[in-house]
Amino acid sequence: MKIAHRIKIVGVVQGVGFRPFVYRLATNLNLFGYVVNKGGAEVEIFIEGEKRNVEKFTELLEKEKPPPAIFINEHIKSNVLHVLYLQLPDLLNASSSLEVFNKNPEIYKMATDLFMWSRKLMKVLGGRFHNIVNIRVGGVYSMPEKKEVEALSSQSERAITYARKLSEFVLDNQDKFPSYEQKIKPLVLCDAIEYPFISRNICSDEMRFEISKFEEEVVPEQVPYSNSLRYRLRSGENYVVGPISRFNTSFYNLRGEVRRMLKSYGCMPPLKNMSYSIVARIAELYEFILRITDFIDNYRYVQVNEKSFEIKEGTYYGAVEAPRGILYHRYTVNKRGLIEDANIIPPTSQNLISMEAFSMYHLEKIGLINKAEQLEKAHQEVQKIIRLFDPCISCSVH
Repeated sequence: MKIAHRIKIVGVVQGVGFRPFVYRLATNLNLFGYVVNKGGAEVEIFIEGEKRNVEKFTELLEKEKPPPAIFINEHIKSNVLHVLYLQLPDLLNASSSLEVFNKNPEIYKMATDLFMWSRKLMKVLGGRFHNIVNIRVGGVYSMPEKKEVEALSSQSERAITYARKLSEFVLDNQDKFPSYEQKIKPLVLCDAIEYPFISRNICSDEMRFEISKFEEEVVPEQVPYSNSLRYRLRSGENYVVGPISRFNTSFYNLRGEVRRMLKSYGCMPPLKNMSYSIVARIAELYEFILRITDFIDNYRYVQVNEKSFEIKEGTYYGAVEAPRGILYHRYTVNKRGLIEDANIIPPTSQNLISMEAFSMYHLEKIGLINKAEQLEKAHQEVQKIIRLFDPCISCSVH
């Protein structure tokens, strides 16, 4: 039976990617309708289709939220930095990003312009160019003035063009990737609607568990030659967090134009070599620039009011998909509202075991195991594998 339903949403719904989010949600459920801005902090959704799908839409609308523009821009900045300074030089067998500039000045300038644009976005949305300071419990401290956001729009179409060209440049160089395959076991936040950012659940192939079970399913270990904690699944398997895992599990949550571009170059999931992580990164870069452009084009200023909250005794869990992968937090709070115990597990620590395993496998495949006379070459090859994971030194010592 088909029904129609009208929904009124009140809150910070203007300029946060809400309409594209509703569109993707409705499309996945084969529903039709429209979203109308009613002014201020209100929108109206009209939806029609099969009764069970309309009911599912309403249920998911209450549970799910579009990813914040600030968060999307964090990924843009991180991905373009990694591609430009770490993976492009390795892909092109260049000694540094300066050599990339000398050989491919147009591509280098496009990537640099994208980075500078993302820095401007970060300042407007997050309060400063790096490590945002505009986030607080329940949302943000302030929304930018409309004129600040409009000042960015003149460069947004160019940013889309540059992201597409940079993506095509990388895809044109696929022949430089190693031909062997690796088993890449993903660990990602589960999200059937969106490309994963925030979720209550974590997935790895057939396994699925709630965030609160993270420290039961993912166990730490140490080795004599390192002070760092490293992690593997309770089953004993090593796993990978980050862009290539998100790509392999959530490819069909990318926009159609991004998927079509990748498909035209034969890049479909699952990607089976870590060298293809640059493909996952340029796919995310292109996707997120399209999303942030939607945000800019549809932005409306809304006055943000401080939300009251009460700190209660208990243990609290959270996880987000940071650019490098899952970032997990746990806090135990006492009756006085003080944190008695905490644990933070960053993505770099989770990837350490895989970094080592893939490095050894790579050396074996290219014939550099136990070759003392080629030790320097082996070191260079291992460094390339490590850079594929975009390790963060500060993350690894939490």
